[in-house]
Amino acid sequence: MLELELFQLLYLFIITIIVSLIAKQIKFPYTIALVLIGFLISVLNLPIKFVFNPEVIFFIFLPPLIFEGAYHMDFQELKRNIKPISAFAIFGVLLSTFFVGFLLNKFLGFPWHTAFLFGAIISPTDPISVLAIFKKVRVPKRLSVILEGESIFNDGVGIVLFRIILGLIATGTFSIINSISGFLASSVEGIVLGIAVGLLAVEIIKKVDDHLLELLITIIVAYGCFLLGDSFHISGIVAIAVAGLIIGDKKTKIMKPSAQISIFTFWEFAVFIVNSLIFLLIGLKLRIGTFISNFSLILAVSLIVLLSRFLSVYLLSGILNRFNQKITKKWKFVISMGGLRGSIPIALALSLPITFEYYDIFASVIFGVVVISIVFGGLSLIPIIDKLKLRKRADIEFEYEYNVGKIIGYRSSLEELERLLNSGRISKKVFENIKSNYIKKLKETEVKVDDLFLKEENINKNQSLIIMRSLLLSQKSAIKEAEINGLISIKISRQLINDIDTKLSEIEIKLEELL
Repeated sequence: MLELELFQLLYLFIITIIVSLIAKQIKFPYTIALVLIGFLISVLNLPIKFVFNPEVIFFIFLPPLIFEGAYHMDFQELKRNIKPISAFAIFGVLLSTFFVGFLLNKFLGFPWHTAFLFGAIISPTDPISVLAIFKKVRVPKRLSVILEGESIFNDGVGIVLFRIILGLIATGTFSIINSISGFLASSVEGIVLGIAVGLLAVEIIKKVDDHLLELLITIIVAYGCFLLGDSFHISGIVAIAVAGLIIGDKKTKIMKPSAQISIFTFWEFAVFIVNSLIFLLIGLKLRIGTFISNFSLILAVSLIVLLSRFLSVYLLSGILNRFNQKITKKWKFVISMGGLRGSIPIALALSLPITFEYYDIFASVIFGVVVISIVFGGLSLIPIIDKLKLRKRADIEFEYEYNVGKIIGYRSSLEELERLLNSGRISKKVFENIKSNYIKKLKETEVKVDDLFLKEENINKNQSLIIMRSLLLSQKSAIKEAEINGLISIKISRQLINDIDTKLSEIEIKLEELL
């Protein structure tokens, strides 16, 4: 039996790779192509099936999706925007789940417990398509960071809420209060576990000098967090996100470039395979009769999901603006429209027990909502951004940033070259040849950066503000350390830090105006 399942899984991998390659060659969305091929296999009753335990979806598919996003998140930007990110990720999911559940019950007659379960499944967002559009049209960086940060954490939050509601339904003890209290407890415990595992992994990686072992550690962290969370009945998904953030933040300090490249390539590939398999499986599970008969329901639910997104974003933005977070009307609209759905809702739908009363309806409706979200949201977002005039950055500013990135890369390569020479791994002659080539490239790029800096006033202002921000953060750390050492009182320390925080807020606003 196990041998048969392995063969079937191998067939799915081969189909996934072939379909994805063809789809990319003809520039057709590979996710849609996989769904169509999966559906075709099902209709023709071909001997390619994959019967799986719903828990397999959680264990195999979800850890890579969560870890990869967290690992690549800019931790410093996350800290600077933690208030809006945490508000949208935590309370946004709770509000969206409530609004979706309430509207499904009132207008479409879904039972309360089923409506809220659907809300928990469909509330997590997927930023991949949106961030690709943002890079193309060059929106303010903070707007992009908020959407990306929200998606990393709302995946975990939505999954925790889903499992709690599903568990309460299974035991016949469903209640909103129990769901929220269970969610909060599980999330907090998951954060603690993630911090512990993340910090332990960082210490181990520091002592390892092998890119394959370092890659293996990240895999153990991703799946280990999930297994530990499952064993202690806490959120392993939240733990994965937190541990991924910690390792990702420290990667440049504890890993060599070769290890960073290996880890980046592996997790990018893993997420591609997982996404592909998820969309292929939804095609295999889709029932055409159910899908066609539910088409009007899919449209109605899509409108409810979009309305719920707007309600939660606008409500939370109003509260955040009272705390000087500056979420403008234009940003509210883009954040609402940018909450596209992706592979997480589909994975959650596939993980439902096959005996679940609404399994077929959930599978077809959630897939339909995700497709409409991606297609409609993806096509409408660029015109909306243009209409709202949110394209801020000039080509010359991007050229400047691009060349600064090249300088950072060249300097890092020269440092690595010195280490290779000192360790005796390359000869002096080879070292001199490569070094001279890199120094030549470095000097040429530095000249370009200097010319661009003098030509563009905004670049000058931007760099000055970034330097001021770094200096203020350094002052803040020094004041905190002086307080800890007893050199100044807590009262004076708090006053000085409040003054610095005010200046930092002013700098962030000015940077957003420039970006």
